[in-house]
Amino acid sequence: GPLGVLVHNYKGTEEASEAVDDVIEGTGKGFDNFNALKKNLGPAGEDKAWHHIVEQSQIKKSGFSPQQIHNTNNVIAVVSTTHAKISGYYNSIDPRLSDTMRVRDWLAGQSFETQSQFGMDVLKRFGVIK
Repeated sequence: GPLGVLVHNYKGTEEASEAVDDVIEGTGKGFDNFNALKKNLGPAGEDKAWHHIVEQSQIKKSGFSPQQIHNTNNVIAVVSTTHAKISGYYNSIDPRLSDTMRVRDWLAGQSFETQSQFGMDVLKRFGVIK
């Protein structure tokens, strides 16, 4: 099932790592746009938002297909306040990565797998997943 549901329902590390594998393998159901994906998944939950693990901006920046990005395995339900912080991070300059580029621009052009792994690491750092 969708990563968001998977990670939400199973707090165990084994299930979570299976969810990570699903993301990297790119299996899942893809949609032409975010609205179609949200219609398929339904609400993220109370005070939650659907978060793209590999960002929507990477359709243009990295040339990924909408179906790769708007995919049941590329979204996870995240508490809205945390989601805002994560988006802020992607829009910031992280000196550990670059002195001049925003995180989302630094990611541009890297493989989907690399960006997915990075996105999972960000989710761990913000306490969304273990």
